[in-house]
Amino acid sequence: PTSPRWYGAAVSRTTISYARAFAGLGVGFVTAKRLSARFPTYRALIDASVEELCEVERIGPKLAMKLKEVLGE
Repeated sequence: PTSPRWYGAAVSRTTISYARAFAGLGVGFVTAKRLSARFPTYRALIDASVEELCEVERIGPKLAMKLKEVLGE
């Protein structure tokens, strides 16, 4: 199986999934890619604290709290 492509570049399915899921919160592709690199599964993302989310470049406290809200916390 081949990797999915995004404008010709191979990307992980997790990155694409995060980009789609959080687009309404203003999370773009680059930020989704950073999130998927740090939290490779939804479980890891759900279990992450606000502080851990803020360690990802371009994720501030407001966005981290919104992500936690959307993820069910």
